[in-house]
Amino acid sequence: MAARATSLPTLLVALAALTCIGRVAAHDVPGELRIHAMVKSEDERLRVLARVPLELLLNLNLPKRAPGYLDVPRVEEAMPKAVAATAKDLVFLEDGRPLQLLRGEGRISLASDQSFGSFEQALAAVRGERLPAATEILPNQGYFDAYLEYRIASPQSALAVDFRVSPGLRDKLKLDLRFVARSGAVLAYEIPTGSGPIDLDPRWHQAAASFVKSGFAHIADGLDHLLFLLCLVLPFRRVTDRASLPGNLAARDSLPLPVWSAKLDLTLPPA
Repeated sequence: MAARATSLPTLLVALAALTCIGRVAAHDVPGELRIHAMVKSEDERLRVLARVPLELLLNLNLPKRAPGYLDVPRVEEAMPKAVAATAKDLVFLEDGRPLQLLRGEGRISLASDQSFGSFEQALAAVRGERLPAATEILPNQGYFDAYLEYRIASPQSALAVDFRVSPGLRDKLKLDLRFVARSGAVLAYEIPTGSGPIDLDPRWHQAAASFVKSGFAHIADGLDHLLFLLCLVLPFRRVTDRASLPGNLAARDSLPLPVWSAKLDLTLPPA
């Protein structure tokens, strides 16, 4: 019995040390990149505005001038290529079928540009004046702003987005998306790249399934969550009690604090 008493604290100390490392990997994301998008469905059109950091377009080899700045007038000639690259990795679906790009346009903007405050303001900027030819902008600074338009069968269709830009980056690259729903409400999403199709205006059962899925994924995302789960499981003697905990914990992580604290009973059984 003495050996068992000393082995458990040793195990917990070791796991606690690993947890500190796990937190850095799971929660601190140096060099995180974000693409911003605003989406509206109107009649038979899906209208999209996207702001892409220029460093994500380095593989397009946009024209440059000495001593390494973008050659702004010549970059304008490469805008169709940049639009096509954006539409290729930011895929919109209607009832599960990928939409085909109807038309698109874009421009280069400075890192200090604030035009993406609203859909109308951003659209006006994309279609407005271009940067002066002498503008000094490096290939890894500033943004590519794009307007994308798709034809849809009906505004009542089930719409989704599949964010595929550099999927290997996962949590280091995210899509901040605002969608104007049929009701007029604005739904906000934060989507890591490579997450698969995400419903833009989900029904209640789709939203519930998404919350449960994200709860389980959140548990597995860091050693701190696994350590907490292990500490809850170790004192239990009945298999049924052990089996119920992961589901409870996933549900807890899927809900806001006021909800799970009021609805879920995570009381420990007597030892």
